[in-house]
Amino acid sequence: SAGRCVGLVCMLFLTANNSLLFARQPTTAMKQEADEFFVKGQLLFKAGKHHEALQAFQLAYEIAPNVGVLINIAICYREIGNVPKAVSTLRRYLAGMPKGSDTSIVEGELAELLTKVVEVEVVCLRDGVPLKQEENICRIRIDGVARGRAPLSVVLKPGLREIVAQWEGRTVTRKVALSAGEQTSI
Repeated sequence: SAGRCVGLVCMLFLTANNSLLFARQPTTAMKQEADEFFVKGQLLFKAGKHHEALQAFQLAYEIAPNVGVLINIAICYREIGNVPKAVSTLRRYLAGMPKGSDTSIVEGELAELLTKVVEVEVVCLRDGVPLKQEENICRIRIDGVARGRAPLSVVLKPGLREIVAQWEGRTVTRKVALSAGEQTSI
């Protein structure tokens, strides 16, 4: 599939342009440790151990942030069925790529994944006017998990979702049925 091809392209790109893709300059020891986790992640992925591969790739990225590792993290998320995390990770990858990079394969993968999720924009209104991020005291929970303050854009799996907004001593709860490929504001 294109996703596996993307991972292979990324692995080759990492070895050819390692220093170009680092967000900050890690020490040689950090690079070596990150490379060890990256190789471990590759082996685990090939063995079908996607959860363990994800952990190894995440450690590699934490030790020596390298935008190229994000593609491998995204592929692991996709393989374990966490499409919303795969989407957000692919977006981080695309945002971190140097200008002029050929990202068409990754953009295609992202477009395919977006057909399987729902993009939701949550806004809170005061007197019919959306609250701005900087003035907003509206806390959002989705399916019982704190997500941050509105306005908030999230990518979710389709299905019945409970969205709770709390501000100024008020609580508003909405149950919404979300369909794959949909973009909606709540």
